[in-house]
Amino acid sequence: MAKNKYNAIWDEPVTDNTEKAAGDNGSENSVLFDDAGNDTMGRESQKAPLLEASFEETVEEFDLSEIKPSYTGKKARIINGMFVVRMILLIACASAFMYCVYSIADRVIKSIENKSIIEDLIERTNQQSVVPRVPKNNTLPKALSLYDALGVTEEDPTYTEVDTAGKYDAFLSTLMDLKKTNSDIYGWIRCKGGMLGIDYPIVKAKDNSYYLYRNFRKEDSPSGSIFADFRNSFTHSDNYNTVFYGHCMTDGSMFRSVKDWFDSPTRNTTANQITIEIITPDAVYVYEIFATYRSEGADFITVSFANPGKYVEFLKSLQKKSVLKRNIPFDANSRIITLSTCTNVSYKPDERYVVHGILTKIIKYG
Repeated sequence: MAKNKYNAIWDEPVTDNTEKAAGDNGSENSVLFDDAGNDTMGRESQKAPLLEASFEETVEEFDLSEIKPSYTGKKARIINGMFVVRMILLIACASAFMYCVYSIADRVIKSIENKSIIEDLIERTNQQSVVPRVPKNNTLPKALSLYDALGVTEEDPTYTEVDTAGKYDAFLSTLMDLKKTNSDIYGWIRCKGGMLGIDYPIVKAKDNSYYLYRNFRKEDSPSGSIFADFRNSFTHSDNYNTVFYGHCMTDGSMFRSVKDWFDSPTRNTTANQITIEIITPDAVYVYEIFATYRSEGADFITVSFANPGKYVEFLKSLQKKSVLKRNIPFDANSRIITLSTCTNVSYKPDERYVVHGILTKIIKYG
């Protein structure tokens, strides 16, 4: 390769502004160039000179627009239909998750608050009065209608005793205070023996749904309250079958103790050790376990009966269904209570644990 005086690079060597080229017949022809390096012969086959340039100059003269793209198809859309759907699903899932977290936290907080309230009340009821009791004569208050039904007098030691020691004064005081703020207060339930976890105030509303998720203060609460059937009388002694409902809470509160006792292998041996107290403004009613079973029906919540014979048949049916074989005598004058709570079996939503207690004693306030 050679350079002319203009520093042009040629593909073939030239001498004194001439280039020899082979013709079709093999002869050599001279090709002349002018001072500018142009082919004076107009020969098209002669290659144009390439001017030498520095790297920096070539970079500066480089134009991106001269590069043709290799793909000329449609540009991909960043936001398309599938992207929108995915974002909506993601937001929905995140919202559902946050709601679940909030619900669980709210449920736990309210459960803790309710427990704290109940514990404060229990502490009050366990305190002995610091005020000396005023001595009373042996004349007891007006007789309850229950005594006539039982065919006994108030002085009959088989069914009655007087709280001369004032063991229940704190309960009575607490009930009176609670009733001032909530007229739905019915009494207090306390179990001794195999179901020590039951120790709560009782309420009664105009229906059986009001206190399902409200505490005895009428505040929202996932654990609800222990409440009496709305069909029962506020005068406890007037009821033949007083029905009490409570949730079977996984934290052990409310009527969870019923499940724990029923499912316990010591159920039969501890049954005769259990006593249930229903503490009311009138008196304290003491019961022992009469029957217990699981039921998907609702006949056990019957509270009124056409005649004494129907009531006796009802009691017989309860004893027959019982998983306990206790031969406790009863008749048309017997009075019972019923504790009912869910079994929490998903495929048996109507199934309940049922415990019946039969009245054994009435304790009058001294």
